[in-house]
Parts: sequence; structure tokens; C-alpha cells
Amino acid sequence: MRLIERIMLATILAIAVGACEQDHVFTPQEIDARPLTQIDAFESGDQMVVRAAIEHLSAGGVNSDDFYLTPIKRRSDGLLELELWHKAAFAEPLDVGNPGGQSRTLVYEARTNAIVEEWAWQ
Repeated sequence: MRLIERIMLATILAIAVGACEQDHVFTPQEIDARPLTQIDAFESGDQMVVRAAIEHLSAGGVNSDDFYLTPIKRRSDGLLELELWHKAAFAEPLDVGNPGGQSRTLVYEARTNAIVEEWAWQ
């Protein structure tokens, strides 16, 4: 289960048992997210991956300063998934969907040191 799916499930469960109000706004700390452009905040082995993500966003004309990165997921096929949370996701209650339409997942391939897939959250 991807991190965003786990977070959404936890949110739904928390609402269902009354532990969280429906208007709860997540913070980066709650989801262990760090500002993407603070490269030194990431483990040394992940810094090349973070740089590739920043370069990918910049090449597409996207401001990488607007994103937070949760812990990188290592897939069984050797690729790495990066869940990038746009700052807009922390500005309003997280319901279903993608507040601001900017949060996305990037997939990194170490062999080519490049982002090989990207998709926006739905």
C-alpha cells in the first residue's frame, strides 16, 4: 500500500472513531515529510535521488521549493517511488483528491539516475 493510501486510510479511520475532526489539516511533521530542496535533510544515499527529482521538476517549469518529500519507497523491481506533497496539501483539510492539483508521485531509476515516471494524485 502506497504512503498516500495509508494516510488516507488512517484519516478515514480517525474520522470514523472520532479521533480526528473532519477539518483536520495535516502538517509535514505528521507524515514525516521534509522540504524537497533541503537536500542535506535526507540520508546521504538518497541525496542523488532528491537532486534528480528537483532537476525533473525544474525541467518541467515547476518550482521544487513548493514540495515536501515523504520517506522514499523502495519497490521490489528496484525502482524508487517519491511521494511529493505540494504545500497546498497542508493549507486545507485533506479529503479525497489532490488539493491544488500539484501533489504527485515520481519514480526514479538508479541505473539511469533519472525520473522515469510521474503521475498526479487523483
